Amino acid sequence: MGRKALIVGGGDINVTYLLQELKSDYAVLVAADGGGKTLHELGYQPHILLGDFDSLDHELIKVFKEKGSKIQEFPIEKDWTDLELAVQTVINLNVQEIIIFGGMGDRLDHTLGNLSLLYPLVTKGIKASLIGLKERVFLIGPHETVTLSPERDNFFSLLPLYPGVTGVTEYKAKYPLDDESIAFGSTRGIHNEFLSEPVTVSVKGGYAFLIIRMNECLFKSAE
Repeated sequence: MGRKALIVGGGDINVTYLLQELKSDYAVLVAADGGGKTLHELGYQPHILLGDFDSLDHELIKVFKEKGSKIQEFPIEKDWTDLELAVQTVINLNVQEIIIFGGMGDRLDHTLGNLSLLYPLVTKGIKASLIGLKERVFLIGPHETVTLSPERDNFFSLLPLYPGVTGVTEYKAKYPLDDESIAFGSTRGIHNEFLSEPVTVSVKGGYAFLIIRMNECLFKSAE
């Protein structure tokens, strides 16, 4: 199995999916600021805890340090978010896949910024995704194919980055596409559905967010 990293931020957490990943094989677990609280409550120890720690109790930081976590503290006034710092740190560890939790929430600016972090990862050949409360988001690029397994009540959307995507194929979906183009600013790729078989989504040119709605019966609040 390729080297996988898990990053837990301070945004909304789908605890069910996070626990599934924590019980799987991964090479490194990173907490970005408030994500440390979530891991502590779930009984997990991050390999690396980093951030400006404006939303994490310093006693908890001390506990993690005593248990062997590597602590990286940054000033509050800085040029990068805690989550971007976490992504930069993990890139340097030569991982092949990064899954980010707690990167989406009620701050639209943070959510959009965190989604944009997928671009430098994908262009470096690193498989990456963000998992929110109800969606999992990938960024797919040129000549890439993704196979999606159907689950009850799930759907998916494809939203292109500028200037758009070409050669889009969505095979065995309810609304199939065959070598189509979707321009940036178009909503054509929003809400496609599964039938009974897995769906393959591929793009020949450009980049697009692939957003998969997850089954509502699977999520819980972190509170």
